[in-house]
Amino acid sequence: MRPHPASVTRRTLLTGVAAAALAACRPRHRLAAPLPDPDTAALTAAAESERVLISAYDALTVTAAPGADTAATAMALAGHRAHLIALEALLATPTSSPTGPPPLAAPDQLTAAVRASVAKLQKAAMSAADGRSAALLASIAAWHAASTAATRLRIGP
Repeated sequence: MRPHPASVTRRTLLTGVAAAALAACRPRHRLAAPLPDPDTAALTAAAESERVLISAYDALTVTAAPGADTAATAMALAGHRAHLIALEALLATPTSSPTGPPPLAAPDQLTAAVRASVAKLQKAAMSAADGRSAALLASIAAWHAASTAATRLRIGP
């Protein structure tokens, strides 16, 4: 006698269909809301700082004495504008006017503000979660440090 080929019984088929139906009825886990980017606060603060510096450099350019050498100021202004564009690209936010303190009037105040920003930017770069944010913040900190060192060389300690 030949053995019967393996076949699915009606009971097995109904049990499988019932199990599939029960599995489909289970409540689904809702996806959690996306977590906010941990670097957003640091990038936003850096962008705001750049806006204040841009505003201050603009004011310094306007109030410069006729015939004054404004090449260094124009170069610094261009650098800060480039920083702001890069920060806003990571934040995906449009340029806005500064909301911080009024622009710094004196060049030595401006240099001090840039020098003070170096430590803040370095700290933000070290604690950044995303590599792009860390690299950008660190490069801005390095540029600020180099620009204040160059300013000290031009005008003295």
